[in-house]
Amino acid sequence: MKLYCILVLLICGHALGNLVRHVRTIDHVDYIISVVSKTVQEIEARQWSNLKVPDPDPIKIDETVLGWHAKGSVSYTNAFVVSIQGVDLIRQSVGQQVNLNGNRVARAVLRGTLRLHDVAMGYDVKADLEDGTSFYTVKYIYPLINMDFNITKVINGDHIEVTVTGNLLNRRTEPIFMPSDRLSDTLSSLFNPAMSTPGIIAWGADVFQPIAKRIVTTEIDFPEICYNCA
Repeated sequence: MKLYCILVLLICGHALGNLVRHVRTIDHVDYIISVVSKTVQEIEARQWSNLKVPDPDPIKIDETVLGWHAKGSVSYTNAFVVSIQGVDLIRQSVGQQVNLNGNRVARAVLRGTLRLHDVAMGYDVKADLEDGTSFYTVKYIYPLINMDFNITKVINGDHIEVTVTGNLLNRRTEPIFMPSDRLSDTLSSLFNPAMSTPGIIAWGADVFQPIAKRIVTTEIDFPEICYNCA
């Protein structure tokens, strides 16, 4: 599929406007694809092990299910990525923009969105109840997690900024506890996957962004900027 570049030119400075009629980066699509691909390859080489989620606070339970009473606390620890079914870059998301920041400095902004499909997350579970302690693992799936890449370069300078922002849908699958018993059925009904949402969103800034920043500053040159291009 041929991808057409959409250029948004926002130049407010009179002098800059006189000097530059059309500004764009050359081969920005290949550049974004290369940066995102190398970032993913590096994370994948670590078996996704740096995609961590902080442990939530222990949860107090006091529930009666079908005449059986469970009272105590449940701890979810050692969150880990079980599997990721697919990774791709939304081609339509790859674009460029040339604008002025608040200090009237012309910048080229390149962007693209990486999608992680069917990300299965897991926790180790410890249930400390009045009648004893039980251990489980739980798995649940986020159908889609997005990582939005933005790479910004001052046109007449060397400074480059990289931001990666995580976004995810609230929709997710029902949790699966192993082994399965009457307590795990109770825990499943009380499970709140949203407790891992802040940690997953933080993957963008904490994991993807530092790697992408190093790649764009030391490994892959920013695309050539063309002035007065047709």
